[in-house]
Amino acid sequence: MEIIRRWLLPSIIDALTLILQAYLYRFLRETGWVSRSVLRRRALQCVYYALVAYMVLIVPTLVAPSMALFSSRVLTWLLAATMLWMVVLISGGTWVSLHRRMTRRAGTMNHGRRAFLRAAAATLAIAPCAIVTAGLFRARSGPRLKEVNLRIPGLHPDLNGIRISQLTDIHYGPFFGKRELEWAVAIANETNPHLALITGDLITRRGDDLQGCLGILKAVHGEAGVWACHGNHEQYAGVESEATIIGERQGFHFLRGSNEVLRFGQAKLNLAGVDYQLFGAEPLAGAEELLAGDAVNLLLSHTPAAFDRAAELGFDLTISGHTHGGQVTLPLGNENLTFARGFTPYIRGVYERAGKQLYVSCGLGTVGVPVRLGADPEVTLIRLCAT
Repeated sequence: MEIIRRWLLPSIIDALTLILQAYLYRFLRETGWVSRSVLRRRALQCVYYALVAYMVLIVPTLVAPSMALFSSRVLTWLLAATMLWMVVLISGGTWVSLHRRMTRRAGTMNHGRRAFLRAAAATLAIAPCAIVTAGLFRARSGPRLKEVNLRIPGLHPDLNGIRISQLTDIHYGPFFGKRELEWAVAIANETNPHLALITGDLITRRGDDLQGCLGILKAVHGEAGVWACHGNHEQYAGVESEATIIGERQGFHFLRGSNEVLRFGQAKLNLAGVDYQLFGAEPLAGAEELLAGDAVNLLLSHTPAAFDRAAELGFDLTISGHTHGGQVTLPLGNENLTFARGFTPYIRGVYERAGKQLYVSCGLGTVGVPVRLGADPEVTLIRLCAT
């Protein structure tokens, strides 16, 4: 399982990306779109070889982080550049394909129809690049404050109106750096929360500036403290213990299969947290021991996939991230089309099951390509409300 998670799956994804780029490049060469411009051909070749280089450089890192040949920042930029270039290839391929079809049918069309179809083809071809460009700007723009009121049945009056701030999925690095994180921390602090939560994915991969990220997060405050759980990327990078030690020195409280009962007046809030729940493993094994019978039970779980089991155990509220709200979502009827639906039905927002609730934040950073579409970066303020 460890080999599959750390090496095989990422390698398969890289290989499929490489194959797709090769196919698109070949298609464009055969149509003549590439051959007409030496500069265009060289640019395509350079990006294609960049992806090959990325695969050669990243595989040793996945097998053993100590074998990394280049910095995490270089690998991040390489991956993002090659993935973005795929969008350019797709746009070019779309234009060439549509143009060829129109050329074959041009003799049977009047002038007005040909002009309309050319404009439509150009629009379709440009659309992927235009959408990605908008997504790039959105990912780099500042996060917004998302306010959520959650009604908890039987909530003690002393817990009514409790404010909880949440930061999650920071992915501190080239695409979400010092300025952006300081902005997010300032937004969270302006809400004057009773409780501050950080729910995982501080960084993306080993070699990212974990200490710099935690140094900025040191400014986060909450009247009852700053509490955190780890995400899958801390696990992938092998920095869970390191992050816990550094965080504890700075006043964070990492909940790793543990809980803490907090008092607000005469009321109790039982705060529990778990490490990232591995795909395929039994969710929340042993978590029933973290419950408190005379308190509102709140669970920090980076992945919302644990919610079904959390509700069965009796946790009143689960707070998660992990999905980035889909990161790139396309409207499709009442739902949004996103890759995140491949591993969980809980994408973003509030969900309820058997009277228990889940909140999934869109988070702050990005993974892979630095693009957000339909899933704005957010700092969350949750208010507990009596029914």
